[in-house]
Amino acid sequence: MILLWTQEVSEGKAAVVGTNYIPFDPVYGIKDENGNLMSKEAIEKMGGVFVESIPQPESNGKMAMHFVNPQTGEQWYEYEVIPKTEMEILKEELAAVKAENKELKLAIAESAEAQQQDKIENQLAIAEVAELIATKEVL
Repeated sequence: MILLWTQEVSEGKAAVVGTNYIPFDPVYGIKDENGNLMSKEAIEKMGGVFVESIPQPESNGKMAMHFVNPQTGEQWYEYEVIPKTEMEILKEELAAVKAENKELKLAIAESAEAQQQDKIENQLAIAEVAELIATKEVL
């Protein structure tokens, strides 16, 4: 039998806070203050729940919280999103800054290209005006 140490959450729901696979082992089993192995009933009074096996949690990238119904021994898992580490947050922020930087560089390049095109058009316009002036002076 496997011993689940629990902490009551609500009626019929207790969080599993510890597991002992050998609760009645003469050396490593659960003992009372006199060093004697405790009975199943005594352990249950202390909040222990005995089960035959423990189901495996799903592998879904979330943190599995193990629960048991102390009256029936029914077990289940509830899943919580694992909080991001500071390093993960910083990596995401860095990626966002790099993407924004790339967009800004592209915008600057496009602006410089547009300015160059404007400069060429202005020079052509000045050349046309100069040609018109030169042509009128000849007449």
